[in-house]
Amino acid sequence: MSEISRVSLIMDLAALFILLGLIHYTSIYRKRGKTEDRLFFAMSLIAGLMAVSDGVSWALSGISEYAGINAVLITVFFTSLQIICGLMGLYFMQKVAGEKKISGVKSFVMIIPSIAGVLFVISNYFTGLAFHIDRATNTFVNGPRFGMIFITVAIYSILTSIMIFKLRPGAILYGGMLVAVRIFMAMFQGGVSSTALLMVVGLLFIHLHVMGDSFYEEEKL
Repeated sequence: MSEISRVSLIMDLAALFILLGLIHYTSIYRKRGKTEDRLFFAMSLIAGLMAVSDGVSWALSGISEYAGINAVLITVFFTSLQIICGLMGLYFMQKVAGEKKISGVKSFVMIIPSIAGVLFVISNYFTGLAFHIDRATNTFVNGPRFGMIFITVAIYSILTSIMIFKLRPGAILYGGMLVAVRIFMAMFQGGVSSTALLMVVGLLFIHLHVMGDSFYEEEKL
């Protein structure tokens, strides 16, 4: 196993460790039965799927016999990324709305970029436009349209930043920190996969600075 594979696997294991604690600790919120709490739990599960698929993929990387499995795992990872972005958009839209119920039309409009991203990633399994797995070496290879995978991420980053600013202006700094860390790692450790870990850390920030306060306020009433 290469150094990059080892570091990436450690990051995915760290993401799972943090996530298991977060899911256990936030179980109390799910008792409220609110839409945003169910969405947070769904995001947690998808983040776990991201970490598992990415971690297993790195563990199998370089073993040519598992190239087919690796192609499926990477597809699951990037599909999960598209889904969790859409769920996050829905989560913050519901938080901004408060007690008001979001209409089905508005919810559908919010997840259109996510649906488009999912369809693109799944189709890539057959086209290889964004990425493919070299069957001889079982390594990840960028395709000519690899950047299109992150269009969804960019769209929801902008949308959620606006909604976070409405909810708690100061919390936007934490999102900026995560983006800065990801850019720094891309510059100096471009091959290391930190997406799942940063996504879990983002969920932790949401719990501490967006999700938690409303619960504690309710308990005081």
